[in-house]
Amino acid sequence: MTWYITITSDDKHSLSIETTSLVTFLSSIPVLQQTSPVTFGNAIGSPWVDIILAKCNDRGGYSSYHEYIPTIDIVELVCSAYEHREWYENIATQIAEFLGWEAWEEGEERQICARSSK
Repeated sequence: MTWYITITSDDKHSLSIETTSLVTFLSSIPVLQQTSPVTFGNAIGSPWVDIILAKCNDRGGYSSYHEYIPTIDIVELVCSAYEHREWYENIATQIAEFLGWEAWEEGEERQICARSSK
């Protein structure tokens, strides 16, 4: 089973960031490894995770074909329900703070990290 953490600027996805800057940041986190131009997974020895960088459509949905896109407005963490919840929240917080965005546990409407004034 899985659970999701969604990182966005707000519920309307009103801010975007250049994909390359987030990829550079994520590449600097030792527990992650890049698996495609817009996805990251766990490094060996870390809990399983799938991180998707995407751009939402007008209705707020997205799809990922693992191909490079120049800007993103949503980061989705797919987390194992059987692994270390605190570890996932820590990764999500690092990403959200880097972006100045907020992180929410999807389906639970629980905020993990508030939007900063970056």
